[in-house]
Amino acid sequence: MGFNNYVSLSAIIYSIAEANSTMISLYWVLDILAYGLFVWFALKNNRNGSYTSTMVIVCISVVVVVFRWPYLMRGQQNPDEAQEIASAITLLTDPIYWKSVANPTRGPFVTLPLLFPYVLGFKIDFGSAKAMVIILLTASMSLTYLFLKDLTTERYARISMIPMITFVCFMNHEDFEAYNGEYPLVFMTALACYFIGRASRSSLQRQFYYLFGASFVLGCMPYAKLQSVPVVATVILGILLMVICIPCNNRNKMFIIACCGLGVSRFFYFASYIPI
Repeated sequence: MGFNNYVSLSAIIYSIAEANSTMISLYWVLDILAYGLFVWFALKNNRNGSYTSTMVIVCISVVVVVFRWPYLMRGQQNPDEAQEIASAITLLTDPIYWKSVANPTRGPFVTLPLLFPYVLGFKIDFGSAKAMVIILLTASMSLTYLFLKDLTTERYARISMIPMITFVCFMNHEDFEAYNGEYPLVFMTALACYFIGRASRSSLQRQFYYLFGASFVLGCMPYAKLQSVPVVATVILGILLMVICIPCNNRNKMFIIACCGLGVSRFFYFASYIPI
């Protein structure tokens, strides 16, 4: 199927806006309502245990979509966004990244997410790029909630999400609205932290798998942006401190550290030879 046969997500949103102009003009009412309901939901005491993680994640997703969907109609807001869209389109004809596409400090994990809407039948344009922003934001905040839930309690995790939701809902700077390399990094960091959180509440055998998964994700982050190296180093330090505190013998600790190091070192080794 040719690229011209794919559906433009921006055109769909424009059609909805034209057909429901009154609703679009009053969408801010829905924004405030959704935000207020989430704050009430987050602050409410869950005494009978009726709130589940799925319910919280659904609420996070609804609030993000309600606040961010109008941005799907906007065009270019950042030169990096246009460059990543052009890079993704180029990869459709020549899928060798550093041969056909070479961005200065960004790698394939920034460009590849833009191919996901194409797989679903949408054109790679500004609308689909901003749709990926919504997906990555929702996934990142959901993983952050699950991470906080593992570290504290379910209620404190819900309350801790209020500042994040407030920032995402009311931050309308054009660089924040546009797709850029920070969104995949935030998602990968949240995913690594989620694995660490699960490891903190698991048995020794499962801790190995979760910590290896976290180190594997951290090792992939330089393939998104080189600026992620300080973040990776900080999270790795947290993993080392966590392993030291695990109640097991030193042999098991060294085995876990060696396996986690294997997950990170391979990607840093290749990254040192590839001009990301």
